[in-house]
Amino acid sequence: MKSTLVTVIVAAWVSLVCGTTFAQTSARGSTSDEAARSAVRSALGFLAKDTFAWREQRKCAACHHGPMFVWAANVAAANGYAVRPSDVDEVTRWLTTDARARIFPREPATANEPPTLSLATVFVNHALNAASSDETLAAAGRARVAEHLVASQRSDGSWPSPAGRPPFFGNDAIATRLARLAILESREFETDHALRRAAERARAWLATQPLSDDHQALVLDIWAATRSRGAAVDALMARLRKSQQPDGGWRQTNDLPSDAFATGQALFALSRANFDAGDETIRRAVAFLVRTQHADGTWPMQSQVDPTTGRPARNLNPIAYAATAWAVLGIASHVDESRAAELDARGDSDCPIGTCPGETENAAKSAG
Repeated sequence: MKSTLVTVIVAAWVSLVCGTTFAQTSARGSTSDEAARSAVRSALGFLAKDTFAWREQRKCAACHHGPMFVWAANVAAANGYAVRPSDVDEVTRWLTTDARARIFPREPATANEPPTLSLATVFVNHALNAASSDETLAAAGRARVAEHLVASQRSDGSWPSPAGRPPFFGNDAIATRLARLAILESREFETDHALRRAAERARAWLATQPLSDDHQALVLDIWAATRSRGAAVDALMARLRKSQQPDGGWRQTNDLPSDAFATGQALFALSRANFDAGDETIRRAVAFLVRTQHADGTWPMQSQVDPTTGRPARNLNPIAYAATAWAVLGIASHVDESRAAELDARGDSDCPIGTCPGETENAAKSAG
């Protein structure tokens, strides 16, 4: 009894000094797995709600709203998280079969002027690759994406980025990395000659570009390099570790603070490289995300400047939505629901699930 009282007093003192709950940070300085799972559940709730609200208000999808919900939900479901299949199936069908979603460009491809790249198709493709329900619908959607990506590739092997504000738009090198990854990750890649040729042409073009210190470029390069598992992965990984900030997160640019967009991307790339969830780099990153999540399931974000106007965005919903999806992809890829009982049995979690001081508060935050 005396030992328990001392533990409670110490936990309360740590909470006051550090500004966080004991459930979020253990004596070892790492986030409990249940706190991370709670963050994913809360974020999935926001993504589902906001996806349908966006569709109702805007009558269309976007690179962020729609495709990234389906992708994040499919990855989370594959890692044991509860998602509503009817929601995922409804949005998937809307994205792939309803012209009003505006995922695919309306203008036909011509020999002289290829269609403009729709970056939304990139994220749709990742979502469909992760799909586990209606494979017939998913395969038909991937076929449309493949046709669009091959048709919209420039003769030099690159893809032009649509104009707009980073990190979504405005950089041909990023657009080309994203399009190439969508092709490489496609389930049909090994058997489709046109896809293999497009990916090789993109690789050759990227090889001619100067080395980039852009965080998103680094993350995408790691993701692509994991397919070959060569020495290049180690060199890229060393750069990623070096760029991790003291708070455990990563930042999009040097003039922005750490955020969920950059940190979620980094975590997802690390999962593709098969990093163990207990790795200190990953534990610190997950702890950063749990610590900075809002009560509504989102994360605080700042806007990058639009190069054409010189101004940041006034509406932060799109970047906050995308950041939330990336955070789900990053956390769920390392901390899955099915590991809870196993961790408790081994004693690896910070405390038995459901008994950590502060978990009731976390559960209430998730429900909200």
